Amino acid sequence: MDTLLADIRSALSRGNGIKALLLDEFTRDSISPIISHAELLSCDFFLFEIIKNTRQPIDVSCVAILSKSSVDMLISEIQRQTYREYYIFITDELSDAEIEKIASNDSNGVIKELQELYFPGVPFDNDFIILNGSTPLEIIHSFCCLIKGLNLSLEIRYLFGSEVSYKCADFINQVHLGSERPADLLIMERSIDLFTPLQYAWTYQAMADEYLEYKAGMISWGDYNLCTSQDDRFFEECKFMDILYATERLKESFKMVKISRESVGEFISNVRHRAKESNRLTMHLKAITQISNMCPENSDVSEMIYDLIEGVDVSPLEDPSDSQRLRISIIEYLCTLTTSKNIFMAMWKNQKKPVHLNNSYKNEIEEFSNKFVNPNISIRRPSFKKDMSRKLEYIPEVVRIVGELKKKRLSKKEFPVIRRVPGEKKTTLLFMHGGISFIEFRALKIFFAEEYPDEKILIITDKVIRANDVISAITPKKK
Repeated sequence: MDTLLADIRSALSRGNGIKALLLDEFTRDSISPIISHAELLSCDFFLFEIIKNTRQPIDVSCVAILSKSSVDMLISEIQRQTYREYYIFITDELSDAEIEKIASNDSNGVIKELQELYFPGVPFDNDFIILNGSTPLEIIHSFCCLIKGLNLSLEIRYLFGSEVSYKCADFINQVHLGSERPADLLIMERSIDLFTPLQYAWTYQAMADEYLEYKAGMISWGDYNLCTSQDDRFFEECKFMDILYATERLKESFKMVKISRESVGEFISNVRHRAKESNRLTMHLKAITQISNMCPENSDVSEMIYDLIEGVDVSPLEDPSDSQRLRISIIEYLCTLTTSKNIFMAMWKNQKKPVHLNNSYKNEIEEFSNKFVNPNISIRRPSFKKDMSRKLEYIPEVVRIVGELKKKRLSKKEFPVIRRVPGEKKTTLLFMHGGISFIEFRALKIFFAEEYPDEKILIITDKVIRANDVISAITPKKK
């Protein structure tokens, strides 16, 4: 990510005097979470435009950062010559024919620079990238472009039994040469762990994603929008914590802002900053209040799901909703495909009757099996840290896998090596096709912070996966 960020900042430095920044929808969503508006202003940008919109000509330099899908619009833009000169960066690999097409339409010589900027995705958070693309081939292509931008020499391992994982690994092995910086690349698909996307979230960022609308750099609900940029210190501190912790920190933050406002002789710039900070904290308060009003009804269901995973005998809940009952039924179904880590429970689990797995969800369970279960891949149950709250110390399967990789104990049968590279690897790339949840993102980041604080992990996927995505995919559409 540091290399990519440096490349983006280098692109933004092009041109002289006041400038215009020209983006498309993809690059707008990619850049806005990692480059602040203040930083853009410091680079002398005063116009921010989307390429599909009509604009009046103006005599300034233009830095255009565009995805490959906007090449045709770029050609029309060059022919119109809205700006005096163009420094163009495409976030994908261009063919010789595409380069020739762009050059042949620059009859006035307004293109001062044309480069590839390998950044075909949206940074949802630090070290968490969602790739562009709607088909496996497009996603793999975006992944390859991203890897080129990272400039790493990769030791590649893939999930055996997963066709998409093998094709991705094989394609990268053929086209990617790398550099002198060694790193691990682990490629897998969502079916390796189907338990985690169905868990209820209990930390701020994951709960914002489950109960509100969470996009890169923005939390929305009702008429409210909360910007969670990198300078949002409260969100950075509390996103992996539970709501109780976030609430207490919010109280302390409000007190600090109040004390600062009451200080005599503070600079005007500091006063403005504190006012902005106060407004942002107020929005966090509203978001946390909204989440707190919605989550209590799922607490007992969540604990029941944990009991099922651990092989503990459970009793039916009183009057769960259809959505809750379906979640429980899917978890019970997954438990029938695995062995409990509790060996004593596993010895007599076949004698137990499922609590909610009944004929009323037969079609949904069958649809779930067809769409999400890969019969060639063994499913393991997640685990929990001992003597700690299960809501906060749930350990997804992907953490175990990455841990085995770092300890050099990962099964070569389960994850064959398609390419080896020598040297100590301080960076791990994890690519999960089919989506990653914020529960997994949090668990991986905490795992590295605790066990490998001097190393980095970059989590890459094609989408954020949520329980509602799974439920809607297997539930008949209402007419």
